[in-house]
Amino acid sequence: MKKIFAVLFLAGMFAGSLLAATPKGWTSDFEKAKLTAAKENRLMYVLFTGSDWCGYCIKLQKEVLSTKEFQKLGEKDFIFVYIDFPRKSRADNPMANRVLSRMYKVQGFPTAFVMTPNGRVLEKIVGALPAAAYIKKLQTVRRNNPAE
Repeated sequence: MKKIFAVLFLAGMFAGSLLAATPKGWTSDFEKAKLTAAKENRLMYVLFTGSDWCGYCIKLQKEVLSTKEFQKLGEKDFIFVYIDFPRKSRADNPMANRVLSRMYKVQGFPTAFVMTPNGRVLEKIVGALPAAAYIKKLQTVRRNNPAE
């Protein structure tokens, strides 16, 4: 009986590892993010990424998105939305992700948008900038564009 539980436990862990993980504090549900942003009077930071294969995406995650300064932006100014196109695992919403990437004409990764709660693009950021410049850009957009 213990062997059966061990096998089931390991199978569950393996199956879970095949799904791409949305980072803590982020959502992969664009429509839900729009509702939350409107309710909380925040802008959305929407990141299109190839989390497990794109070199610049991995660099952006390591050098910018994981910093305390960036995370603080999500506490009061932004709803973070993670639209992932992994190769080694499965995204949370693969079909919705493809539709969004076409709708916003994403041509490469990483591409990020600062948007109003109704989905209007205020700023497009392509590539990985140094952390200070990236965060300053987001702060400037927020300061100049209160949520609608």
